[in-house]
Amino acid sequence: MTLDVIIIGGYLGSGKSSLVNHLLQTWDPKETGVIVNDLAPINVDAQHVIKGAGLTLGIQDGCVCCSVTDRLGEAFDWMAAFRPRLKRVLVEASGVGDPCRISYYSRGMRELSLNAMITVVDASTIIDRLNDKFVGNLVKRQIEAADRLILNKIDLAPASRLSKVGAILHELNPEVIIIRAHHSQVDASAICLPDGTPTLRRRPSKMLPAASDAETADNAFSTMVLRTKDSVDQRGMRRSLTQLAKIAERIKGVIVTSEQANNSYLVQVASGDVQLMPANPLAAYHESVLVFVLSGDNTNLQKETIEAALSRHARWTSSVIG
Repeated sequence: MTLDVIIIGGYLGSGKSSLVNHLLQTWDPKETGVIVNDLAPINVDAQHVIKGAGLTLGIQDGCVCCSVTDRLGEAFDWMAAFRPRLKRVLVEASGVGDPCRISYYSRGMRELSLNAMITVVDASTIIDRLNDKFVGNLVKRQIEAADRLILNKIDLAPASRLSKVGAILHELNPEVIIIRAHHSQVDASAICLPDGTPTLRRRPSKMLPAASDAETADNAFSTMVLRTKDSVDQRGMRRSLTQLAKIAERIKGVIVTSEQANNSYLVQVASGDVQLMPANPLAAYHESVLVFVLSGDNTNLQKETIEAALSRHARWTSSVIG
């Protein structure tokens, strides 16, 4: 008996974790394993966001499509050996990962059966992403690799824009099935390919970029991690995060506020949208941790701006990767 593998890709903040949680609520979560890849050294999604899977493993501090493939193989081994036996594994790729490359690694293990490659697309920002000189090629590859495209956040885009986006997506991937979604809520039966359908059958070999190309895409990003044991003001942090959302590709983490009760919040910032959601009340949070993903040719200025904005609330220690 083999494990079905479903790879979920998509650019930073498109809604991949929301889709994984939705599928866990739809299927029997105890029969589903989840592998979460994160570019940052702290895997916020694996630790705090993904809920209820039979087994959740995090791979952080690199992109599994190029720099940490050994750890991906080890994670698949754990999934295959887990008891009670799992039926499927969801692989949430890094937002800067190439799902096509990941699929080739997953197909090299006889215990696994690659079922589908899903790419989640933010309807409100995808045109800008495709035209971005730093991330455009990466986003294009993520779209071209998909069997299914989840056109997410349709509530944030007018009908005329959705029509234009649909035409662009079909031009990049003529055979793909596009599923529109709000908050990544989709019919789970539309996600998987019918039994016997050969995945990747239509894709030419050029769809798999050279390793050096993947590493170049990975290196186009840097992550900045900030920590503080000081309590922070929730409203002040929201204002600062709203400001910093304009310069960061993605912000996520956990903050511990000065409130007397229920004082821990998950931070999710993408495409200018700032969300502070109550964290698990049963977990103990001893410090605030924020992860910033940056791209472009002015990352030093971005880092200075981030440190200046957050220093108004607490004393932070920072580290930079990439």
